[in-house]
Amino acid sequence: MTKKLNADFRLSRKEEPGLGLVIPWIYEDYITLPRLASAIAREYFIPILAGNLVVEVVDHISGIRQRFDSSSYEGLKQANAENEYFQDAIELAGSLLRLEKSTCVIVDVVQESGSKDLNYDWSSYKTSIPSQEIESALEHGEIVHFKVPMVIKSAKNDAESGQFDILIKRKPGRHFPLYVRDELIIPNLASRTKTPDCFALIHASNSVIADALRRAECPAHTDWKSTRDKFQEQRYSTANRLIPFVRESAQKLLGKLMTDEGKPDHNLLAAILPLPATDAAPQQPFTGKELVDRKKELGKTPGVNPPYLPVSSPRCWKLRQSAGEIRLSGNPAGFISTEGYILQLRAAYDLRGRNPFKAHSKFDFDLHKATMKGVDEKSGFKVLKNSSVTILNGNDHSLLIHVTAPDFEITFLPADLKRDLIIKVGSKAFDEPSDEDEGEEE
Repeated sequence: MTKKLNADFRLSRKEEPGLGLVIPWIYEDYITLPRLASAIAREYFIPILAGNLVVEVVDHISGIRQRFDSSSYEGLKQANAENEYFQDAIELAGSLLRLEKSTCVIVDVVQESGSKDLNYDWSSYKTSIPSQEIESALEHGEIVHFKVPMVIKSAKNDAESGQFDILIKRKPGRHFPLYVRDELIIPNLASRTKTPDCFALIHASNSVIADALRRAECPAHTDWKSTRDKFQEQRYSTANRLIPFVRESAQKLLGKLMTDEGKPDHNLLAAILPLPATDAAPQQPFTGKELVDRKKELGKTPGVNPPYLPVSSPRCWKLRQSAGEIRLSGNPAGFISTEGYILQLRAAYDLRGRNPFKAHSKFDFDLHKATMKGVDEKSGFKVLKNSSVTILNGNDHSLLIHVTAPDFEITFLPADLKRDLIIKVGSKAFDEPSDEDEGEEE
């Protein structure tokens, strides 16, 4: 019987270990060699390129064969030539495996204190290269490879150190990162969030980190959750922060870069576009070393002082996104009005090709009702606020808010995590009008 099955279905494997799969009565017009090759490339390109998997597809009618192995970098690309997400993913994987010819910048991520102990607080970390250089590399089309140390401590074992990789390339728009654990793609569909203007590959393999993440997976290997039995039985130290530290790593790193570099540099073009000083305070003359440094900076000739440059003021608010929530809070450095500020806020789910605020439906959520009651019961959209926030007015997609102290905080918890929530904020001092200062976060 086995010999006849092998002969009828042309199974070629003899003594080698493995699995032979026979699917009778398939749709011949749909299951074609190009379609199979495309699916294999999308799902298994990383183990194939790493040399741990070889796949050969044979069309017995035409005699055409297609083989994928560690030398098939270009062939895998061509198998999904029109899939933009795949092309970005395989480019980063090629850089990780040193198959990509384009330049890659290696950046070590370390704790600012120099400690190597367990720490899942991203605010305690810094990069070995200044953020200006990282941003410049991304803008010039280079891939940036972050190497992130991580300590895992379970109740059963001593603390163990490992490292996972984050590869990032500049790409306009917002994009879901690709998660890989031991060469297996983990979709993380329910909990992943998009990275702004970058595509990211997050990779953990052959380490204590990968082992912890494996224990957090369901049998289908589709996500990581700390509620899984195999994960909980290890009783990891700070277990509730272990998975988010990896899962949100790309967004957190980009957030740190924006913290340092995201503010506009109003002095950038001062040397060629001096500002008029008619309404400014009298220019104080530069002296001594300050004068020498200033001349070097602006390229001025001796005897000419550079113009007076006004100092930019920080905003009174900041907008931050983490898994499943967006948080609007005060920025003490910019909160200088004793009477507080008026915030004009709009929110809507993103719609491709349309203005999301004009197209917003109250059936998506009622923002004013959610803010006043804590939840919009029809949609499940939640809004939490503290005592420094007073709602003056609002409707289903906008709010007029008075914030009275820099510790104010409003947390938005969208009910539909598969859609991007767009928020725009304008601010002005409570006692005197000023131009709106808008920001945006998805």
